[in-house]
Amino acid sequence: MIRNLVLFSILVFATSCATLYSGNVVPSAINQGNFKVITPNAQGESSASYFLIILGSVEPNGLYANAMRDLKERFPIKEGQILTNITVDEKRKYILPPLIYIKTILITGDIVEFK
Repeated sequence: MIRNLVLFSILVFATSCATLYSGNVVPSAINQGNFKVITPNAQGESSASYFLIILGSVEPNGLYANAMRDLKERFPIKEGQILTNITVDEKRKYILPPLIYIKTILITGDIVEFK
């Protein structure tokens, strides 16, 4: 019994967590001096958790759309401002693989205002 408990504990600690990362950078073409950076690194995020990779919380509008909505709610864009230098990052975290899987989308950008 104790041997099984020790083996189970080693198995849990050896496979407890893993994180994968991927990202995408979209170049922008604002190269004139007629703007001012209002908010650098404005960020929005959205996450979903999955059990056995198929059963889980599925966002109704999709993770990317919800992350962009979160960014716009946190940092409202006013007239004369734009969101630029946008990056989209995807983070995957596995807890007790393959039982629990968490996917997070981060959208980051700079808010600039034209003079």
